[in-house]
Amino acid sequence: MNNYIWIFKQRLSKHNIKQKLLAQKAGLSENAVSSILSGKSSPSLESFSLLVDACDEIHPGFKAEYHMNLVGERLDLNELVSSLSSAELSTLLICAGQRINNFQPKAIAS
Repeated sequence: MNNYIWIFKQRLSKHNIKQKLLAQKAGLSENAVSSILSGKSSPSLESFSLLVDACDEIHPGFKAEYHMNLVGERLDLNELVSSLSSAELSTLLICAGQRINNFQPKAIAS
């Protein structure tokens, strides 16, 4: 099982978030959620984002807590990039590009 799924499951357990409610909030089938959480299938970035967002809706602050648990106290970008598969790395780059494209700097007051 991937480390990010294991950490996600730990957070679900801590906040007592049930798979049925999670599936409903994320708009995914219970079977799909069960398959992801058991490690039988790997979620797409989109479906995993839906799960994390659903958890944050159920328990506000979940997303930030999950991300902190995921990266720990210090994020080593070299280690992160090295640990990603080619598909995961390309997805990360696409997301970063989209985020940069949507970035609108605040006007500086003079």
